[in-house]
Amino acid sequence: DGNALLQELNYLVDHSVIKSGEYQLPDALRRLTEKGTVFRPGEVQEWLDCGNKEVTVETNSRVLEFDLEDGKTMVGQNLRINNSLIIPPCFIGDNVTINHSIVGPHVSLGNGSVVEHSNIKNSLIQANTQIKNAVLSASMLGSNVRINGAVKDLSLGDYSEWNG
Repeated sequence: DGNALLQELNYLVDHSVIKSGEYQLPDALRRLTEKGTVFRPGEVQEWLDCGNKEVTVETNSRVLEFDLEDGKTMVGQNLRINNSLIIPPCFIGDNVTINHSIVGPHVSLGNGSVVEHSNIKNSLIQANTQIKNAVLSASMLGSNVRINGAVKDLSLGDYSEWNG
């Protein structure tokens, strides 16, 4: 179980078991097998990639679909919503504000983000990002991004700004 693996990882750190300048996960797994732990392969039902923006946005959509099928609640605490619509499946983080906007389907919106006068679908948006007067689709935005203006398909890293 996870606790046994954690104990073995802590052992490696506590005893400075380092190879090639790193702690090695196989060392912890070997120690577990020496103690009688039996590992069985899991079944891969679907391969979800995150190698570039397009596949990461698609993977986000699939994960949201899985969560919706499992009946998971995907809206964080302290959501402030005014004259707006959220179309599932979406993940809305804690302390998010949505004003005069449509969010979804397939949108993940990180903690502390603000969306105003915008339409966002099929996009992955990290924490503390502000989006105003925008139309976003198939987009991926980092944390602390500021957008003001209409765009369609956008990829921006942390602390970026876009004035369209």
